[in-house]
Amino acid sequence: MNDCLAIPTDAPGGLDAPVSPHFGHCGGFALLRLENGEVQGIDALPQAEHDSCMEPVLRLIESGATALAVAGIGRRPLLGCGEVGLRVFSCAGIETVGEVAAAWAAGKLPEFTPDGACGGGHAH
Repeated sequence: MNDCLAIPTDAPGGLDAPVSPHFGHCGGFALLRLENGEVQGIDALPQAEHDSCMEPVLRLIESGATALAVAGIGRRPLLGCGEVGLRVFSCAGIETVGEVAAAWAAGKLPEFTPDGACGGGHAH
């Protein structure tokens, strides 16, 4: 099974990059190209200025992302991910991109639900 898992980060650094606490306010995304749960490649996608919460979602889809692992995300972008077929999983409490990749491969990332979505702003 092949996936492209997007993970919000605040700094580049590959698998050692820190996970950003919030989707809409991250510095960029690590895009992990996975084959049968193993990382085959990693790309960086810088966060772009955006006027709507759907712009980063659409950029991820255009970049080939099939899933998103986030510590926090607002309700509107979460629902937008569902509209375009981007599956969203929680990686709350996980510190690095590599640790998220390991949890993903082990099937330990729960699906993110609207009940867990942030109310907006920087609060979590």
